Amino acid sequence: MSSEKLITFKTSNGEEFKLTKAVAVRSKVIKNMVQYMYFTSNVLPLSKVDGKTMTKMIQYWKKHSEEDVTEDQLKKLVGVLLAANFFDDKQLKEVIIQEFIDRIKGKPIEKIREVFCIVNDYTPEEEEEVFVLDKAIAVRSQAIKNMVEDNCVSNVIPLPYVHSKTMTKAVEYWKKYSKEGVSKDMLMDFDKAFVKVHHLILYDLILVANFLNDKEILDMICQEVADRIK
Repeated sequence: MSSEKLITFKTSNGEEFKLTKAVAVRSKVIKNMVQYMYFTSNVLPLSKVDGKTMTKMIQYWKKHSEEDVTEDQLKKLVGVLLAANFFDDKQLKEVIIQEFIDRIKGKPIEKIREVFCIVNDYTPEEEEEVFVLDKAIAVRSQAIKNMVEDNCVSNVIPLPYVHSKTMTKAVEYWKKYSKEGVSKDMLMDFDKAFVKVHHLILYDLILVANFLNDKEILDMICQEVADRIK
């Protein structure tokens, strides 16, 4: 019998499921909660998921739990993206960008840094800054929204490996898109200005958007990276 630690989940209708960590972390939200202890008991509540749905999810996770994406595969995907830009094949580029986004979801930040050859040179002070946000703004991040709705966090949410400079950019984006009365043209202008930063900041934003499960920022930054490497 396997000695691997089991994680217990309780669904909205009271059913409990015990899964190995290797299977459970197919979900990025669960992976973040487990890895960084965003819960205080041995049972993780899933208030938005019922037993039948959870059963189907587990079937999928078990089927794909052994199909991990290697660092070499990610690097090859970046190579294809470079080729698509070189040949100015917009359709292929869009397909590869989406595939890349799907593949880096849930991957360790260290692995993604290695793929982009990013050196983490931020100081401990920059990585430990505290941000106080209204709930309406913070839940622009799907990962934070899920944790808040399931009561898996305290008043302080730790964000390991997310440094203050990059978090400031993410918060700037969330506040702009949460503000009422902002026209589409204004948002388009904001997006254009938002991505006009040093390429190292862009890559860090990819890591943060991936970690916080913010697909809007992730899509926009990946597109900007693709445009820059034409």
